[in-house]
Amino acid sequence: MNATHFHLMIIHFPIVLGFMSIVVLLIALLAQNTSLYRLAFGIVLAAGLFAMLAMKSGDGAEHVVEHMAGFSEQLIHHHEDAAKLGLFTLLLAAVLAIAGLVKSQSENLRKWLAVAQIVVMIPGSFLIGRAAMLGGQIRHTEIRSEPDGALDATNNSESGDNHAIKAEGDEDDDDDDDDN
Repeated sequence: MNATHFHLMIIHFPIVLGFMSIVVLLIALLAQNTSLYRLAFGIVLAAGLFAMLAMKSGDGAEHVVEHMAGFSEQLIHHHEDAAKLGLFTLLLAAVLAIAGLVKSQSENLRKWLAVAQIVVMIPGSFLIGRAAMLGGQIRHTEIRSEPDGALDATNNSESGDNHAIKAEGDEDDDDDDDDN
């Protein structure tokens, strides 16, 4: 397993855990259950830790893909910027989660920490999701919004030429069959 495989495997955890934490935090607030608060705070903390691992492994992944055909420094830059912002928000929520796990004797404090985590985790989860979407564009040309070759001169296919993506419904009739 190289750095890219590890990065691709790890990045899914903060995305899923981020959205899951919001749901569990809301349920904990409604149920006013100490165990659910602790579970939710643990999920938030795990999301932050996995986001840190994803960020750390991203440098190694970049070193692997920068030598591949179709590499775009611009796509990497956009992905890194989005990931840094997402990581910051998830780490902020993780600090709040630690406070909730350590200082969770007061019901009122637990409630406010849960609300604060929801406020941070909603944009944080979307930011991490956006970073993942931008990361996917690095190797998956089919999800890019720009036409092939529009990002920079190094953005080309494996064979060195650019291919337009067919619109849904376009038919490719390369066979010699009659369509009768």
